[in-house]
Amino acid sequence: MSTPSDPAPHAPPAPRARARSLGLTFGAAPTGIHNAITDVPGVRVGHVTIWHGDHAAGEPVARTGVTAIVPGELAGLFAEPMAAGTAVLNGAGELTGSVELREWGTLETPIVLTSTSAVGRVTWKNRVAGWLIPWGWRLSAGKLCPVAVVSWVVWV
Repeated sequence: MSTPSDPAPHAPPAPRARARSLGLTFGAAPTGIHNAITDVPGVRVGHVTIWHGDHAAGEPVARTGVTAIVPGELAGLFAEPMAAGTAVLNGAGELTGSVELREWGTLETPIVLTSTSAVGRVTWKNRVAGWLIPWGWRLSAGKLCPVAVVSWVVWV
């Protein structure tokens, strides 16, 4: 793990072992065929990682990324929002859009996971709203509250 005074690694770290491969189980239900969120019918996931620069060579270093979870058909999310809610796991972190989820009880956008400094860019600056406009969503249609989860990126 790099600290701010350590040079950044030159390549992404090797994948870590998954919990079930270490013998840990969660609940009584069996896993899906891929042991992944995409085993749930209709759920799609997209991800991009930005990994560039060499601190030792004096280059700017970037280590970040974003994951988008689309729980159903994208066009249907804002036409007919799905029921949603929130729960507190450990009291840390941030869920942008959580007030609206609790108040309205609906989800109308993909859920994005990213680092703290990227939340604003990912949710509004031509990202989530930009994804929805080609699907027919318009500002005149009413509210739009993107949901973004801040992830802990210390190992990125």
